[in-house]
Amino acid sequence: MTELVLFFLFGALAIVGALAVVFAKNPVRSAMGLILTMLSLAIFYVVQSAYFVAAVQVIVYAGAVMTLFLFVIMLIGVDRTEDLTEKLPWQRPLVGLVGLAGLGIVGAILIVHNWAWVTGVAQTATPPK
Repeated sequence: MTELVLFFLFGALAIVGALAVVFAKNPVRSAMGLILTMLSLAIFYVVQSAYFVAAVQVIVYAGAVMTLFLFVIMLIGVDRTEDLTEKLPWQRPLVGLVGLAGLGIVGAILIVHNWAWVTGVAQTATPPK
């Protein structure tokens, strides 16, 4: 059940990130969408127990390569001034609500204590005779 929830949640985030890459007018936002997609893929690897591939995905691709992309994109657009007026006044409260919902989900998982999906759960050992 947990794998299914993670799949749909991060699958939706991967699609949102991919759409941001394609449709964003600002190249920095496009690169941030690509980072979101790469981090969602890393979560897919973790769900499939490919921890090394997930670590490589985060460290190499989402970390090093995308940082390089962001620096290059930001250096190319140096001569342009950015408009700093708030265009989406509802965005900050919405992010707060999404964060509280995420904390509520994590809290519900911790309260339920259903750790059967975790591999390597410690079990009581009986001493050999």
